[in-house]
Amino acid sequence: MDTDWPPLNIGPSIRLSKRRAKEPDMGKDPGEMTEIAPQGNGFYGYQAAVAPNPFRAAPPHEPAGGVVYFGADVQRADLEGLLRVWDGFHKRSEDKDFAVFAGEAEKPGEEGYIAQLRIISKFALRFMFRSINEAEYDGFRDQSLSVADTMWAFIEHERARFNVENERYPDLLSGLFGGNGDEKREALAFGVMLENEYHGVFRIWSRAWLVTK
Repeated sequence: MDTDWPPLNIGPSIRLSKRRAKEPDMGKDPGEMTEIAPQGNGFYGYQAAVAPNPFRAAPPHEPAGGVVYFGADVQRADLEGLLRVWDGFHKRSEDKDFAVFAGEAEKPGEEGYIAQLRIISKFALRFMFRSINEAEYDGFRDQSLSVADTMWAFIEHERARFNVENERYPDLLSGLFGGNGDEKREALAFGVMLENEYHGVFRIWSRAWLVTK
């Protein structure tokens, strides 16, 4: 990765999962960060996760979903409020039985993110991705943090990594997202996505937005 910032290292409180070799009877690889999980519970079929028309982008078989973008000054209460709206019927944001996959962009300006976490419930690992078997499902080890805590830990990590308390326009981001260091300058921001409400698949990523004079 052609960047100067420290690598993603969110500490021992969050247990990261590794990609595993695909077995013949297994389904999608949950650690494939370039793919977006479809919406829906699978009973009525799945539909594409992204649609060009925002009025038609809502998941037809789920009450909640989509993408929200916000700045680095987000408050924890704001994030928790969003998750409460998104939780719908399943109330997964306080769960701890999930896997976490992490990724960092090779070319952040082109890929649109700096680092990301993909949070996948054990229910989704077993019944959507089919990446764990019944024995692994029954013996699944919980995280020490909840989904909400994990997202907040990621936000705090990225704010510290890019020193946003002291640098509104971090030097480490300069020019990576189209800024020129003068009338267009990069500031840290985030995106969060409910990939699949029924199965409990979330994603959060750091990014930059251009502040113009």
